[in-house]
Amino acid sequence: MEENSELIEKLSELRQIRESLELEGDGKRHDHKNEQFRGKLEGLLNLTQQKLKLSGEGDAHVKAKAILCWIEGSARNFDPEIDPSAETLLTRALILDLQLGNSTDAQLQLGQISLKNGDLKTAETFFEKCADCTNRSVVKQAKRHLSEIFISKADAKTGPDKNPFLGKAEKLASEALKLDTSDKSSWGYLANAYFAQFAHNPLSDAVRKAATAYELAFQDTAARVNPNFCINYARVLLFQERFEEATKHLCKSQELLAMSRGVESSEVTHIFEEATNLLEKCSKSVAERANMKDKDFRKLIANDKFKSRFLGPYKNRPNIVHLAHLKDKPILSKPELDRKRDEVCLVKVIDPRIVARSTLGLHYSAIADTEGFVCVLSVFEPEKDEVLFQKGDTIALKNPKLSSHNFKVSRGVTAKSEGQHRAEFNFCLIRENNYKSLVVNGFEVGKKCNGSCPDGCC
Repeated sequence: MEENSELIEKLSELRQIRESLELEGDGKRHDHKNEQFRGKLEGLLNLTQQKLKLSGEGDAHVKAKAILCWIEGSARNFDPEIDPSAETLLTRALILDLQLGNSTDAQLQLGQISLKNGDLKTAETFFEKCADCTNRSVVKQAKRHLSEIFISKADAKTGPDKNPFLGKAEKLASEALKLDTSDKSSWGYLANAYFAQFAHNPLSDAVRKAATAYELAFQDTAARVNPNFCINYARVLLFQERFEEATKHLCKSQELLAMSRGVESSEVTHIFEEATNLLEKCSKSVAERANMKDKDFRKLIANDKFKSRFLGPYKNRPNIVHLAHLKDKPILSKPELDRKRDEVCLVKVIDPRIVARSTLGLHYSAIADTEGFVCVLSVFEPEKDEVLFQKGDTIALKNPKLSSHNFKVSRGVTAKSEGQHRAEFNFCLIRENNYKSLVVNGFEVGKKCNGSCPDGCC
């Protein structure tokens, strides 16, 4: 390769300019770099084609021709405007010299081209061949792509048949990360594998792992401009009810997709509209006290409506607190360190159907305590589609954590929406992840009273 070292150096420089263009948005700096890229691309192609014309015939010149085909094919493949001749040249390079696949990224690029064309089977074959490459960076990228392919394979399966593919996707992403721990982008591919597991089984711990992995990935600039990472992370944030962060990532992903594809994503628009619709309903239900008249509301939350029997299993050791008390307390990762005994909130359901069941398996209701403090109760129960509670139900919440949501967001999800009307959301929320452990009207949802209790509850 020494005789072509100058061309290889120019190719490396061209790659760096291309990668920097992907990290930048529109603007004068971007336009200048794009002109620089075009000039260097044209210059490299001219030099390569001249050398190909001057190269001799016979076996002695075959390897040199293979290198030149790889250089020209790579240069054409770096062009954002798809150049079909790139695939032809890279394929010819490997035909001329089979060993070229072990020392260059020719197979990796052919796999990426196949991936763009939707040919997953051919892409998988090329990426698997990259395992023998001496370049660790090529092996790392191949394993990342293979992880994404196995996620796609899992999507085509149902039920337990998904599990082997999801396990393989996680394994490949982990291996890619181990090859270069300094490359934070690999965390994004591992996060995608965790996210796929969560989408398959919402009851798993994968959502927490995915959130942590995305946060590590976004330490890298390249990961922050990956629209796929942004969309999936937004979904994770919505499930964790970190709404403000989620809407920001949705807007970012739409902006990135519009830049790379020239079109907006209907999927992102749908997720954004569903999220803002939920936030509007929560804000409205809390602000208007579920549209109840003041007289009816006061009657529902009167002290005599909160009987001690509604405490159920907590009635012998009550440490009753009000919702307003929770609002002033920080949410601790280990709340037991801040209390000597369990705290219990007794609340009434005033609106059981803010959202009966979201696409993420979350049910939203409005609740109030005897002091008239109103907030939203979110319950994770993916197995039920119907409303979980009835108006007037009394719920005993053990060690509840209250989060406050007060922010504004544009009505639209694109940059064009900046001048549009901004929606404002303002409500507090309590999250419960185990519906069956909730104490409703004096007994746990997951247990049935056998009638032996003096108060009629177990």
